[in-house]
Amino acid sequence: MVIGAFGNSSDAEVCLTNLAEAGFTARTISVIAQDPAFAATLSRAKGPLHARPIELVWVALRAIGVPEATLSIYAGALAAGGVLIALTVPSAISPVAQEMLTDHHVSGVTTTPSNPAALPK
Repeated sequence: MVIGAFGNSSDAEVCLTNLAEAGFTARTISVIAQDPAFAATLSRAKGPLHARPIELVWVALRAIGVPEATLSIYAGALAAGGVLIALTVPSAISPVAQEMLTDHHVSGVTTTPSNPAALPK
């Protein structure tokens, strides 16, 4: 899983468009915002973390090994109205996914093993 924080929704929207054009499917993309309803309005993503309550997102990110320092970056971005995008991709695709995120003013990019089964329900 490749995750990054966007300071505003417009940068995230541009990135989401580019991800779709590059062939990333809705099942691989999760959009996370402080308000899950807002995340749902940004994208028709269907990834394992998409539009979930933020408390469950934190549990899930800890479970897959996202460092606390990175979680702090994410929490700050969300508190300021930002958005997280998480891409559930095979490790061979992770470098491409990471590059796509970093092309769009993202911070706190983290790559963890992609195992959606490890995410708490």
